[in-house]
Amino acid sequence: HQCGCKSAVAPPGTALTEAHARLLSRYSDNVVLVYDGDAAGRRAAERGVGLFLAVDFDLRVGRLEGGEDPCDFFQRAKEEGAALLAKSTMDFFEFMLLEVSGRHDLDTTTGRVIAADELLETAKGIVNPVKRGLIIERIANHLRLDKADLQKRALSGAERRRKEPETQASARVDGPA
Repeated sequence: HQCGCKSAVAPPGTALTEAHARLLSRYSDNVVLVYDGDAAGRRAAERGVGLFLAVDFDLRVGRLEGGEDPCDFFQRAKEEGAALLAKSTMDFFEFMLLEVSGRHDLDTTTGRVIAADELLETAKGIVNPVKRGLIIERIANHLRLDKADLQKRALSGAERRRKEPETQASARVDGPA
């Protein structure tokens, strides 16, 4: 608030819940997630993306470079902080594409399949069906995959997860001791 942000909420990343997101939806349709710029902060931002998509916000993610903490950033940037942050924000899915692409070798089949599965997990959390369809199309374009195949994969992934606990339980009972 002291640095030019008119509306700000600052829960620790691990404490953020979908209930917080629902409460925020009473006040705004727009959210910019900003966490520490280090690996842990980026993971917290990925988790936050999933929570806010379940409530259908217009969601952006601000990236702080060099592992910088949001509080330190705003103390350093003062009143220019909000404007500087606005320049570093990106659409939530652009953020997810960068993060997932950085973790996997997209020049390999395995890397592209794993990246697709991770991105589809995010897409499946989107409550707006039009937005979800557009995101699946972006995944297809980014990974050079067929959109229809991704839609089938998203459906089969949900079916597979429903069956997994049953399979794992029987493997523990029937498997070697």
